[in-house]
Formats: sequence, structure tokens, C-alpha cells
Amino acid sequence: MVSFHATFEPAHNAKLEYLGGNDSATPFHSSEQRTNHLARIRCPFVVDEMKQITGVTDQSVDLQHILDELFAQEAKRLNFTNIVGKDRIRQFEPIFLEHDSGLAVPQWFNDDARKEADHLLDLTIEFISGTGRFHNPNWILTRSGKLLYTILNNQRKAVENALNGTKFFGFTTHDILISPLLDSMGVLHVALAPKGRPDFVATVVFELWRNDTQHYVKVLNRRNTEYNEFTNLTPMIKSCGGGNACDIKVFEEAVRTFQIEHPEVLCDEPNIKQDSDRNNGIPGEHLLDLIYGKPMKIGYHLVLASSVQ
Repeated sequence: MVSFHATFEPAHNAKLEYLGGNDSATPFHSSEQRTNHLARIRCPFVVDEMKQITGVTDQSVDLQHILDELFAQEAKRLNFTNIVGKDRIRQFEPIFLEHDSGLAVPQWFNDDARKEADHLLDLTIEFISGTGRFHNPNWILTRSGKLLYTILNNQRKAVENALNGTKFFGFTTHDILISPLLDSMGVLHVALAPKGRPDFVATVVFELWRNDTQHYVKVLNRRNTEYNEFTNLTPMIKSCGGGNACDIKVFEEAVRTFQIEHPEVLCDEPNIKQDSDRNNGIPGEHLLDLIYGKPMKIGYHLVLASSVQ
């Protein structure tokens, strides 16, 4: 992990310094799984809508069965001949990763099978994250809404000098969290192209800058560790007017509908009725655990929020 430090200079000529490691330990915060709404959330209405999309009527099935049906329908639609049948459909992801690592794979996993698997992997991330072909703002709220709220809230505190000197926050994430985060800003496709899903160890950085009169936000992206530089996504954020830095108030307004402080009210059945008015009346009947964040390791991703005072 890299520590970020920025000097407060005018945004058009501000310089960013990268500092290596230091002798002090980096603090980590964790919470109980059942209350960790930043990384993991129960969402009945999402599962119900997934079933509607795939035509699954059995209310007892789990997410894997819903995905099986999604894959089968897509394979039929595109006339796939290799990734077919339940056994292969459930094996293609680990086999794809093994093939990427140079390990031996089954003979049937040829170049055509790999192309089919690559497409289904993209489809999986889009479906579970509520992005791309399955773009759904309400699903996105349950995925990355809390993370986006947390980042913006920390930026506001930095503007108010209320972070007790803290200049850097890091969050470990997964594909199904980083994709909707990018989608919230309207930069999903430009950040991921030519792929349809995040690369391993993809990184998104939010930086806070200021000049003599106002504060700015920069959003940077690095596809994977093979890239030495970060790409500035800020000019691609529609409301930011093509500038390399975006006025913090403009940025906050641009993503306002995709942040939420308490996503549990969308997904916790006992709270849905009492909170329905302020959450678009979203119903829910069946609970299913969907994991949206996991400990950092190879194959996972990083969201960095850098703030300076």
C-alpha cells in the first residue's frame, strides 16, 4: 500500500508526492460481519429482482442457482458450445483463473471456451453489481452506496479540519463493489475498457485538493499492478466539465443519488416498512447473504481516499 500526501496548491499546478513506507503501523478497523454494512449486506429485494430477471420462480433457491440460470440463458442466446451444462458452468471461473496462471486445465477449455468464459465472467460482475447491462441505481446503493458515503463524509470532515490529522483512508473491495462505485460516477466503461470487469488488484483513488478559495476532488484509476501510472477519470465525470479536478460541491451533487449512510434500511426486512417512504418503498421478503467486500489478497481491489489538510 502506498501512502499519499498532497500539498495545498492551486489545483491546476498542484503536485503529488508519493511517500514510501514508514516506521509506524497502519491502523486497521474491522466490524462484526452482521453489522458490516460497508462490505456485506443482506438484501431481499435484490434477490427477488434477480429471480424476476432470470425467470426463477422457486423462492428457496440461492444465488448460485440464479447464476446457473443466467449463464444457461446467455449461453443459449449466444450459441455457446463449450461453456454449457451445469458442471462446466460451475467450473469455468476457477478454470479461467488457473489458465491465466499457466496451470493445467481440462482439454475442453480451448481458446473458444476461454472467450465464452470471459464473457460470462463480465456478465457475472454486471449482474451481481447492478451495472452495465443490469444497471440498477437501487442495486448500486446496496453495493457501493455506503462506501461512497463514507468517502465523501471523510472529505467533508477534511474540509472542516475534523479528521484529527488523518490524511489517508484505504478500503479493500471486490469486483462487485468497485464496479458500481465507478458506475456511480458514470465512468465504468472508460475505466474498465476493453474488459467488462475490474482487473485483479485494480485501484481507485479519491484525492482532495484545495487552492486559496475552494476544494477540489480528483478521481484516479489504475487498472492493475502492470500499470505504473494512474489515469485521471475526473475529466470523464459528466458534471465536472472536463476538468482535471472537480469542485467538491459539484462532485458531491453528481453522485448524490448513489450514496447512502444506512443501506441496511433498504435490505433489513423488519426496517423496510418503517423506512419505505424515504427509500422509494422498496419491499423485501427473502434474506440472502451477498458478500460485497473481502480481505485484501491477490485478485482483490483497493479503493483509496486521500485527504489533506
